[in-house]
Amino acid sequence: HQGRTPPCTQSIVDAGIQEVIIAMQDPNPKVSGLGIKILEAHGIRCHLVDSKLINHHRIQGSSGTLGKAVKQIAEEMNAGFIHRITKGTPWVQIKMAASLDGRIAMADGESKWITSKAARQEVQKMRLASCAILTSSKTLIEDNPRLSVRSEECEIPIQRQPDVVLLDSNLVCKPHHRIFEQLDHPRTVHIFTSIEQRETPEIKDLESAGALIHYCKKGPDNNLDLKEVLEVLGKREINRLFIESGGKLAGQFIQQKLVNELTLFFAPILLGHQAIPMFQLDNIKQLSDKVSLKLQQMEQIGEDMMLGFWANP
Repeated sequence: HQGRTPPCTQSIVDAGIQEVIIAMQDPNPKVSGLGIKILEAHGIRCHLVDSKLINHHRIQGSSGTLGKAVKQIAEEMNAGFIHRITKGTPWVQIKMAASLDGRIAMADGESKWITSKAARQEVQKMRLASCAILTSSKTLIEDNPRLSVRSEECEIPIQRQPDVVLLDSNLVCKPHHRIFEQLDHPRTVHIFTSIEQRETPEIKDLESAGALIHYCKKGPDNNLDLKEVLEVLGKREINRLFIESGGKLAGQFIQQKLVNELTLFFAPILLGHQAIPMFQLDNIKQLSDKVSLKLQQMEQIGEDMMLGFWANP
């Protein structure tokens, strides 16, 4: 089996490496330990990390603790790939930048800038680590974002640009929008729209601009079926999906339990009750309807605080 990149087994054999310690096995059923068998056939000793291996090599730490930590790190690094292989859909991360009172913009939509430059630089790194960035047609019309990794704000060398995913049920996107701008590295612009738009004349213009059009059914709320969107992206081998949108679309993903990770940046400011809230969660009517999260990370970024949560723990 060979995917987008060649297997590392031959390189290990050619390098003359005699022993390999493996943090986790590849979850892809097409592989299923085949790499280990190839290495062992060449006389290379292979070990999966566990408590016995830790004790054998006399690594510091309580029995099994380090082995579990190494495996956990490997699983977190490969979370998108593991999720797509085992679930068929990308790992979904939502990013929000807000004031301390949970507001993402003023009532008139003004939002530049709530958080600091350091926080925005951190977001660029998150974009770079993603396979695609998703937003809504509402955000497209209001902000006309390019949704790219900005090299001037990213300290990591840029070798690729993430794809763009636009949810546009009424097909308001036009070829002049900035998501179609030519970048140093090519990318695909995926536009998801409703089946009813299949005969729309503007389709040809968007395809000529480079868009890949996907037609989806609508759910009970008359919005695009988000689960179907994720299934299509999974088939396109999108491992990590980074959502940058308003509170309505983010809330829909959360309420349908389609989110794996929430990254929230809080600036030390207050915007008041008339400003736009972070999430629109229409299904929460009482305390028992609350959405529970698990805190995974807390870090000060510049003047702001970044909190990372696992959703649906």
